[in-house]
Order: sequence, then structure tokens, then C-alpha cells
Amino acid sequence: MLYNTADDGGGSGLYQMRFRNDGDVWVDSWIAYTTEPTPWTLITGDGNKRVYVQFKDNAGNISPTTSDSIILDTEPPTTTASLSGPEGENDWYIGDVTITLSASDTSSGVGYTTYRINGEPWKNYNAPFIIDVEGTNTIEYYSVDQANNKENTKTCL
Repeated sequence: MLYNTADDGGGSGLYQMRFRNDGDVWVDSWIAYTTEPTPWTLITGDGNKRVYVQFKDNAGNISPTTSDSIILDTEPPTTTASLSGPEGENDWYIGDVTITLSASDTSSGVGYTTYRINGEPWKNYNAPFIIDVEGTNTIEYYSVDQANNKENTKTCL
């Protein structure tokens, strides 16, 4: 957890802060301290980040540099479906079809994958499942990552 050691609470009060992340140079100027996260929006790019912070009090004292790790994840996961079974003509299957869903997320990791068949209630995906109902079937699916980014619903027939 990042904290202010420039002012121990009995001094002149917090005046400004500055920060950087992995590989970045310090922000050129001190930023007025606020309780809003506005300065943190300068930290970009998904993945594991190390954030370095310094605080300056009203007397001009500068804290030692503190740091903390964060995971920035703004992108949803990606899920693919693969179908396997005995194939007939014109992209039709002539027997049971096994559906396998595979999800990946490069930042926070996949939280869960869910699917439904022919508009029925959504189910959590834990293992491949079989479609054994003759005719056209619609499979909808999506994944959500650990940062709660939801992928758009995809469909396979």
C-alpha cells in the first residue's frame, strides 16, 4: 500500500505528490494531491505494473520513494469454441457434437466462462459438453476475467 511519509500528521500537511511506473521517468512536475484518482490515469497498458510514489509536504520535505504492484486490465478475455463429431455434407454433423470452449486473458486471468443452448438458462462451463438434439442448435457463450471485464456474447451453430 502506498502511503505518505513526508508529513507524519503533526507537521505542515501534504502539499503535492509525484509518481511513475515501470520504466517511466518521474512526472516532470509535482501534481497537487487530491483524493480523486485523476493522476493515476497516466498509468497505461495492461499487465503487471509497479507504481512508485513520492510525497511533498508544505514545508518542502520529500518522502522516501514507496512502491506497490498493481494489475491493470482493461481488455476482456477471448473465448473460442471448437466442435467435433462425425461430419456429413454441407457442414452438418451426423451424430453427437462435442463443444469445447477455450478462454484466455493475458492480464488478470479468466474468471469464468458461461454458455447456453437454444436460449435455455446460462450454465457455467467446466468441461466439454455434448449436443445430441437433431436439427439446428444455437450455442451462445462468453467469458469474464478476474477484473470483471465481460467479453461480448459469441454464437456458434
